[in-house]
Amino acid sequence: MRAFGRVAGLGDRGLVGGTRLGAPVASPNPARLKAPHNYVGRIIATILTCGIYGLWWQYDLMTEGNRHFQENWAWEDGLAASVQRLIAA
Repeated sequence: MRAFGRVAGLGDRGLVGGTRLGAPVASPNPARLKAPHNYVGRIIATILTCGIYGLWWQYDLMTEGNRHFQENWAWEDGLAASVQRLIAA
């Protein structure tokens, strides 16, 4: 994000928490980040349970993606509103 801010001419503050777009943009929630998956352990569990854990794993991956998008909606809405105000001005 910082590299994008420098390229776009927004300085070091970039879009996160900055007001360069004419309105403050809320910072994304850092608690939304999840630890990396233990792929080896999950593959072993899938083999030991004859694929049943694999179904749970697939469900878990889908719900994780959905939670990620729900967490980012507020930030994206604030960013979109700031860009729209910038364009309208």
